[in-house]
Amino acid sequence: MTELGSIFEAAQAELGQEDEAAGGVDLRVSIEVPRAALGHGVRVRVPQRLAGGGDLVERVIDAADPERVIVHLPEQLPAGAVLRLRGQGASAAPGGPAGDLFLAVTLVDRPLEGDELIPNEAALAAREGADLDRVGGRDVTWLVLMALALVAAIVLLVLFS
Repeated sequence: MTELGSIFEAAQAELGQEDEAAGGVDLRVSIEVPRAALGHGVRVRVPQRLAGGGDLVERVIDAADPERVIVHLPEQLPAGAVLRLRGQGASAAPGGPAGDLFLAVTLVDRPLEGDELIPNEAALAAREGADLDRVGGRDVTWLVLMALALVAAIVLLVLFS
């Protein structure tokens, strides 16, 4: 192979085009991720059906959470980064190999929602001192207050009985 040919092959491999020849359809989608998610694993919403290979195709989905994809973000993510998730694209034929899912990441300045962090990451972030007042999409401030009130009631009950 000539040097020019190998340059083009490398560029195609970087874009994931070699998988289409093998039967998988590569899919591309843009996502917005909070800067606070850098260095953690997050769940991002990705449509189940996307345009790919000239058609509307269905990507490989996780039966437990079909609307989301888990992405592990490095702590240093350059602007305009594109992440490749191998085998999470679509297959060209039923039962055939799946292509790759390419995520064009845009970092945004907004707080993390509790259900965006994957559970182990939420515990790790709390240990590292991240400000998580939402877990599983719920505001946990009232839960903490209720737990403290319950403990106080039990202590009073034990002391005065």
